[in-house]
Amino acid sequence: MQTIVLVLSNNIVISSLEFDFIDHMNYEKIVFLSPQHLLLNERRDIEKKMLPTVSVEFIEYADLITDAEAEGFDQRAYEEYADDIRAYYKKSCYYKNQRVAQVLDDTYDILQGYVLDDMLGVNRTALEEQGYSYVEVKKYFSPVVKRNHVSPKPSPCEEVPIFVATYQGIKYAFIGSLGRVRQYIDLEWQFSKEETRNYADGIFDPTIDYVTTVHKVGQCHIPRNGKYKVHMMVDGYIPVNNPDMGLKFEQYDYPLYVTNRLQMDGIKNTIQKEAQLFPTSKKMVFPQVDSCRRIKKVLVASNCAGPWSSLINISDTDRLVEATAKLAMHYPDIEFVFRHHPSADNPMHEGIHSVERVKEYIEYLNLPNFIMSCNSQKMNEERKYISVREGTLEEEIKNADVVLSEYSNTMIEAALMGVPFITVNLTGRRNLFQSVTNFGFPYCETYEALVELLQMENRKVLWKQYNAAIRKINEYWIS
Repeated sequence: MQTIVLVLSNNIVISSLEFDFIDHMNYEKIVFLSPQHLLLNERRDIEKKMLPTVSVEFIEYADLITDAEAEGFDQRAYEEYADDIRAYYKKSCYYKNQRVAQVLDDTYDILQGYVLDDMLGVNRTALEEQGYSYVEVKKYFSPVVKRNHVSPKPSPCEEVPIFVATYQGIKYAFIGSLGRVRQYIDLEWQFSKEETRNYADGIFDPTIDYVTTVHKVGQCHIPRNGKYKVHMMVDGYIPVNNPDMGLKFEQYDYPLYVTNRLQMDGIKNTIQKEAQLFPTSKKMVFPQVDSCRRIKKVLVASNCAGPWSSLINISDTDRLVEATAKLAMHYPDIEFVFRHHPSADNPMHEGIHSVERVKEYIEYLNLPNFIMSCNSQKMNEERKYISVREGTLEEEIKNADVVLSEYSNTMIEAALMGVPFITVNLTGRRNLFQSVTNFGFPYCETYEALVELLQMENRKVLWKQYNAAIRKINEYWIS
């Protein structure tokens, strides 16, 4: 069957697509290929409104490559570009696109392939080398190429707050918002106008121990000349089985602080580095849950996906969204709240349209018990897209009876607050939360298994399993 392949991402304005560039061609089928998983309303737009008389198939990158291949792409790219993180990301994405095109070519009788974007996991160069042609279409975001070198020093309007605390005669200065780190450290941090002003002016103190974090390392502008002490604190979950090459690059190459043993082991396995436990890290204990705990509200938290590793696909988020919709249909008496990662709308992560498209999908389904986080909104009137307000996770966890996610640190935070979690890995690839689920926490790889876990008659067994895992992780966490 003569097939046209169209490669697109969620950076494309699907409703604006026109197909005049293939009108002259004699084809029988169109394959829409994407690093995303097109949601039902998006697929309906294409099938019903645009191509009602053509055979259409939707395929995502994740279906065409194996776990081992994906890991190999990252490793090859790192061997070539160990000194350039942007080149590494691009090359890994290149290898992934190259392989996807090869698999499609072996599967279909391709008349012609067209690539409509060069972002969010699509690599135009790799596809053009495989014979695809580029077609310009309407996009939500187009990157601006910067021709001149830009100084890393923040501008006056980008003031970075500095918080200070003292312990055993050592003065610590925390760069930027404490965010999720605050709850794990037993120190009274105080905002310092003086240090904030000094930092903005490029005045640093060699007697201070400065602390940045993995997620905010871009706000650290202290010279690396050996004169100043700077640590980078791990402020999230690090999978032990994910060869995250990104953390090996120079911008992350600081002495490391962690706040718990799980992070320490993750760092050791991922980048083969030793990390130091922050001196005042709290010895926190995970509470058990009531064996008769009800489930009336479920918080579904997505990870921060993006094309920085071939093992991560933006379609992972989409699959979780669709599974949540199916759960809402199956359990009409349970409310399901979907929460994006606060960085999802970054044009280099899931794209500026990522949150908006899920909102449109939820509105399209119009299920009374399936909603998007109330903290997902436009940050201001000038901003054209939706984001999730940082610092709002705690309130959403408190309002939930259980949290679902793939490998988000949200599950650990929920467990520490006494809200149980279930790990849901619908990717068909490795379990990136393995270092936690190995303690015996509830884990499922299919929608059917998840439905069974949530059944009313199974909940006492579910919470019994969960509490047994809590006892095991407490022995490990505080040892």
